[in-house]
Amino acid sequence: MTLGLLIASLHHGWDWTIWVVAMAHMWFYDEGMKSVDLSADDINLDVNSDIQFAIGALMILIGFSLAVVLASWTTIWYVPFVLFLTSLGLAYNLEWFGGVFHDRQYVTGWGNLAFCLGWAPAVCGYMLLAQNVSLGIVVFAIGPMLVKGTMGWIEEDMKDTLYEMKGIKYDRATPTDVDRMKRRSLNSQVLNIASFVFMAIGLMIELDHVAVA
Repeated sequence: MTLGLLIASLHHGWDWTIWVVAMAHMWFYDEGMKSVDLSADDINLDVNSDIQFAIGALMILIGFSLAVVLASWTTIWYVPFVLFLTSLGLAYNLEWFGGVFHDRQYVTGWGNLAFCLGWAPAVCGYMLLAQNVSLGIVVFAIGPMLVKGTMGWIEEDMKDTLYEMKGIKYDRATPTDVDRMKRRSLNSQVLNIASFVFMAIGLMIELDHVAVA
């Protein structure tokens, strides 16, 4: 989100108040979604799943409340955009529609994760300062989207290790496909290179827009 705010500040100036509230808004949303994700019956067994879900829901509600505050200072269009992202996040963590927006083996699952964690935050940050969305930020945000997506892509075959590192007890199958992880790791390098290209092009478009203005 800070990247989007920084790019928007090239033409619209910096606002520390918006940045602080935006960071709090994003933190509550991120942690809330993680808590909802960990509320499944077969994971984080040391914590009651109902309590875990309630905490997550409360944090998401606080995050949305901060989004409303930000929208009142900037643009009302921020609210429906955040609602849309909330639905995608819940579809991922609660595995709605048979998990089609969760399973990273499919472009819908991988793409949903990448969109919510990479593309959307950058665009949200830009929107809060510029009160609109430019072609430059739309292109630029593809870069973070690809980076976040590839990180989640590779992590799929490291779930058991990640859970152990974080002290999370679980009772679910965590298949590890080393060959698949190697292929994905190689492919991720190509996508990471592409991410820099998109960010460079997006920044050039934005700088050209600033120069013309």
